[in-house]
Amino acid sequence: MRTSLTAILFLLLYLGSFGIIGSQSYYAPVEPSQIQEKSFTLIYTKIHNTERLSELNAGFASYLSRSKIPSRVRTLTVDNTGEGAYFNKLERFKQVLHTPFVKFSTNVLVATDSEAHTLMIDADTLIPKKISLISVVYNGSKIQKSDKISTIATQLFFRENFKLGMRLFPQTKNILVLTDESPYGDIEMDVAREQLGRSIDGVLMHYVKIKKNNFREFINEIKQYPTNTLIILSTWQLDNYGNYKLNTSTEPFLSEIEQYPILATQYLSFGSGAIGGYTSSTWDIGYKVAQMANRLDSSGVFHDTLRDYRLVFDYNAMNRWGLSSKDLPRGSQFMNKPDSLLEQYRIEINFMLALFSILLLSLLVFTMYHIRHRKLTIENEQLAAENLKRKELLDNTLKVMSEGVVSLDRDFNIIEINRKAEEMSGTSGPHIGKKFNEVFNLSQPAGKPSFENFMILALKSGVPQSLLPDFVLKVKNSEYRFITGEIFPVIDTTEKIRQLVFVFRDITEYYRLSRFLRTAMESAMFYTWYYNPSENHFVFDESFKSVAGKNFEEKRKLEDFLEMVHPDDRHRLIEHHKPAISVNNKEEISSTNFRVLKDGRYEWWQRRSIIQLNKDGDSVNTNVYGMDININEYKERESELIEAKKRAEESDKLKTAFLSNMSHEIRTPLNGIVGFSALLSDNEYTETEKAEFSDIISSNAKMLLALINDILDLSRIESNSIKFEVREFSLKKQIEEIISIHQRVAKEGVLITSDLGDNDVLVVFDKLRNYQILSNLVGNSIKFTEKGEIRIGARDKGDFTEIYVSDTGKGMSNSQKEKIFGRFYKADEFGSGSGLGLAICKALIEHFGGTIRAESSVGIGTTITYSIPNISSSENLIHESQHTIDMNMDHSNTPSGSNQNIATPSILIAEDLESNYILLKIILSKHYSVIWAKNGIEAVSLFKSNNPNLVLMDIKMPLMDGLEATKIIRSESPHIPIIAQTANAFESDHRQALDAGCNEVITKPIKSSKLLEVVEKYINGHKQIIR
Repeated sequence: MRTSLTAILFLLLYLGSFGIIGSQSYYAPVEPSQIQEKSFTLIYTKIHNTERLSELNAGFASYLSRSKIPSRVRTLTVDNTGEGAYFNKLERFKQVLHTPFVKFSTNVLVATDSEAHTLMIDADTLIPKKISLISVVYNGSKIQKSDKISTIATQLFFRENFKLGMRLFPQTKNILVLTDESPYGDIEMDVAREQLGRSIDGVLMHYVKIKKNNFREFINEIKQYPTNTLIILSTWQLDNYGNYKLNTSTEPFLSEIEQYPILATQYLSFGSGAIGGYTSSTWDIGYKVAQMANRLDSSGVFHDTLRDYRLVFDYNAMNRWGLSSKDLPRGSQFMNKPDSLLEQYRIEINFMLALFSILLLSLLVFTMYHIRHRKLTIENEQLAAENLKRKELLDNTLKVMSEGVVSLDRDFNIIEINRKAEEMSGTSGPHIGKKFNEVFNLSQPAGKPSFENFMILALKSGVPQSLLPDFVLKVKNSEYRFITGEIFPVIDTTEKIRQLVFVFRDITEYYRLSRFLRTAMESAMFYTWYYNPSENHFVFDESFKSVAGKNFEEKRKLEDFLEMVHPDDRHRLIEHHKPAISVNNKEEISSTNFRVLKDGRYEWWQRRSIIQLNKDGDSVNTNVYGMDININEYKERESELIEAKKRAEESDKLKTAFLSNMSHEIRTPLNGIVGFSALLSDNEYTETEKAEFSDIISSNAKMLLALINDILDLSRIESNSIKFEVREFSLKKQIEEIISIHQRVAKEGVLITSDLGDNDVLVVFDKLRNYQILSNLVGNSIKFTEKGEIRIGARDKGDFTEIYVSDTGKGMSNSQKEKIFGRFYKADEFGSGSGLGLAICKALIEHFGGTIRAESSVGIGTTITYSIPNISSSENLIHESQHTIDMNMDHSNTPSGSNQNIATPSILIAEDLESNYILLKIILSKHYSVIWAKNGIEAVSLFKSNNPNLVLMDIKMPLMDGLEATKIIRSESPHIPIIAQTANAFESDHRQALDAGCNEVITKPIKSSKLLEVVEKYINGHKQIIR
C-alpha cells in the first residue's frame, strides 16, 4: 500500500510539472456535527489483563475510532482474582450498577463472557431501562436467554480443525483436546464435546484440562499418549514463546510436547509452536461487538452469530513438520514467512513502473492534443459556413413556433419578438423598443422572486434560469394564463452577455389537469369540478352525470348542488367553500366528507379541493379546483369492521366464560372421586361405609362422564363431525316410551301425559337424537314441577312439525328465558346437571334447520317448543353402518352367553397401563383366559405364539402403537376379531382404527356389561367361522 501511494505521488508531481493536472481550492463552511457522545461499559468477571481481553478491547476501540463515533469506553472487572464465588460477584455487580457512571452515563452495557451475561440476567431489575444490553457468548454453550439482552455468539472451530488435522496427518488415531482450568475452558470443552463427540471414523477423542496446580504431572500425562496423536489446543494462557501462564509464574509448555502436531483454535496461540488452524480472532469479536452495540438504540434486541474465521499457519512450524503451502486450504495466511525477491525490491520495481507509465501517459496526452487541435480547426471552418444557414433556419422557426420567444437587451428592452409571443401578450404592437413590463403583465405569488429578479440573475451569473410553473400572465381584465419558460443569456466572442432570450409556453390546461390529477389518486368513482367563488357557480365534468342523472347541468350554483346533499352535511359543505384567504397567500388543499342523494339513497363522497390564489395589486382572485370521490364502499367496510370487532370481543368473552364454567363443572365431581378414593384405603372405616364411598365415587364418575359426553356432543355438532341416522319413525311411540321411563322419577302428584291421543305423527329425523332432545326437555320439567302435569305434544305446520313440552312448574322470568339456551346456564345454581342440555338441544335442532323457543311465566309454568323440517323419507333417508359402540351409553339387555363345557377361549389384552389391564382382567377372567402384552411389539409376538380367540387392542402404546400392531396381526390372520379400545371420542380417531383392521371400537371408560357383550358377540362369531 505504501509503495502504491509513493508511485501515485511521483505521477502527480510529474503531471503537475507539465501543467496537465491542475487543482482549485475552495472553502465551504460546514456546521459542526452535533452527534451525542455514547458511553460503553464492558463488564469482565475474570482478570482483565489477559491476552484475550486485551485483544477484545483493542477490536472494540478500533471500530469506534475508524467509525469516528464520539464515545467513552470503560472496563469494569467484577473479580480481579478470578477465584471468587458467584454470589460475591453478583453483589459486586449490583454495587457497580449503582455507581453514577453506570446509572446516569452508560448507554450500552457489554457482558464480555457467559458469566457476566448471567450476572446481567440475575440483576435485571436493577439495570436502568434506558441502558441497552449485549452479551458475548460461545455458540453452542447453554446460556439463559432474555428478551432484553442481545447476544453475539462466537464460533469455535473444533470440527474444522479436526478435518484439517486428518488432511495434514492422515495417520492420526487420537485427538487430544486441551483447554485450561477456567470457566472459559469449561465452555470450550463443552463445545468441543458437542462438535467432536467420542470418536469420528475410528479416531478417538480425548478431552484434558491443563492443570495449573500440578503442571508437571499434567505434562507427563500428555507425553504418555502415542505418537499418532494430534493436539487441538484452545487456551488464552500462552505467551509468545509457548510458555503457559500460571498464577505467579510461567512454565515451558509447547516445547515440552513438540513431538505432537498442534492445531489451535485461538489466534493468540500462533507463533509459539502451534502449526496453525481455523481460529476465531478476539480482535474481530471486539470489532463486531462494538459495531452491533452502536446499533442497539435503533435496531432493538437481536441475536447474532459471528462465524468468521482466520485460517492462519506458522511458517516455521510448517517447515518443522515438513508441510508445504500446497497442502493447505485456499485462503490460508502465514506468519513468519520469509519475503520473496519480488517483495524485497517492490519499491524500486513500482517506481520504474510508475516512471514508465508517466512517460507513456505524456506521449498519449500530447498526441491527443495535436489530433484535437487539428479537428477543432476543421470544425470551426465548417461551423462558419453553416452559421448563415442556421440563422435563416432560426428566423423561420421562430415564426412558426408554438412557444413565445422574446429577445431583450441588458436594459430589458425588447429587441425581437415572434408571432406567438405577440399573441400571448394580449396587447397590440408595435412591441420592439418597449420595456418588457409594458408588454407582458407577469405576476408571482407573494414571497416568491419576480420575473425581473430572474432576468437580473441571468445577467449576473451567465447561467440560464428556469421559471417555476406558477407564473401568471394576465391577458385581459379577467383572464389569466399560467406560463413557464427559460431565460437564456447570449454571450458574444468577448465572453460578455449582450442580450437575453426569453422562451415561454402556455401551460394553463396542463396546470388545471395536474391539479385534477393530484386529487384523483386512490379513486375510480369520481368527478372533477371547478368553482368560481366570485360568481358562485360550479363547472362539472361529464362524470357528474352518473350522480345527477337526468338533472345533470354542466354549470350550477352552490345552492342547487346543496339540494342533493344530506341535510346534516350541508352546513359543513358551506363552510368548506367559504373564501379562504391565507395569510401568506399560499395554495390551500382541503377535504371534507358528505352524503349525496343518488338513485333514491344517500352515498358517502369525499370532496378534495385546491384553492388557487392570484394576487392582482391589492385584490386577490380565488379559483377552486377539486374532485369528489365515492367512498361509500369504504364507509360500509368501516361499519362492518366495527361490527366484526364487537362480535370478536363477544366471542372472546363467551370462550372465557365457557372455559371457566367447564373447569368448575369438571372439578365438582372430580373432587368427590378423588376425596372418597383416598378414604377407601383408610382402615378406620367399615366395609359398609366404604361401600357407600364406592357408590358416591360411581355416582360422581357417571356425572363427570355425562358432562364430558355433553361437551363432546356439543363439539361434534359445531364441528359438523357427528354422524346422523335420519329415517322415518313414529313420534307417538317414542313419546309413550319417554312417558313410561320418566313417570317413575317424577315427583308425587306430577302426571306426564301425551296430547297426541290416538293420532300418530310420522317424522323423518334422527330417532336417537330426537329421543335425546325430548328426554332433556322432560327431565328439566320434572326438576322444576312440584305438582300438576307435564304434557308432550306435536303439531303439523305444513313445511315443519312443532313438538312441545309444557309443564305447570315454577316458570321463568324474562331474563332467565334469554339465558336458558346458553352453555352452563342453570336456573338453580345448586341443582344437578351440567347446564349443557338445552345448548345441545338447540345445536341439534338448528343443525337440521329447525328452531327452538321458550314461553314461560313465573308461577304458571313453561312451554318449550321446537320445530323440525318435514322432509321426504325416500329422498333423505341416510343409512350408515355403526361400527362404533359408545361404552358410555348403558344397555340392560346384555346376553349372558353360553356356558357349555368347552375349552375356555383366550383373549390377548394389549395395554401399556397396568391399572387398565387389571380392570380388564377382573372383568374378563371369570369367563376367559387372558394374556397381557405391554406394547405393540409384544402384542404381535404373543399373538403368533398363543393364537388367541380375540385381541383387545389399546391404540396408544410405547414402542409400537395399536394401529401398527393391528395391521401386522391382520396381515397374519384376516379373521381374528380385533377390538380397539381408546379414550379418543371423535369419529376421525375411530375411523383410523377401523381402517387399520379393527372390527369394532369401544370408548373408554369401559363398563363391564358392555365389554362382555361385545367380546361374547365376536368370540361366538369367530367360533362359527372356525367351524
